[in-house]
Amino acid sequence: MRAIEQGRVVCTEGTEQVAPDALVAHCAASGLRYPPLVPIWQSEVSTLQPIRTGFPCFGAALAGYAEATISSDAEKNRLCPPSP
Repeated sequence: MRAIEQGRVVCTEGTEQVAPDALVAHCAASGLRYPPLVPIWQSEVSTLQPIRTGFPCFGAALAGYAEATISSDAEKNRLCPPSP
């Protein structure tokens, strides 16, 4: 892909016509990189991130419960390790 212009996508091999109001998403972009995993609870900051792959509501509820009922950051991090 060389360029996106209104009504067309310009590629190395040629040009493709698209609707003038088309939204073109470059799906090969590296926008979904996996950042390094860090503990959720640290002394001065809490880093929001998934803790259960495929179960975001359960993970959020578990993290909220841990925050409300456990005082030790080490114990909260043991119970709620981050998930890639």
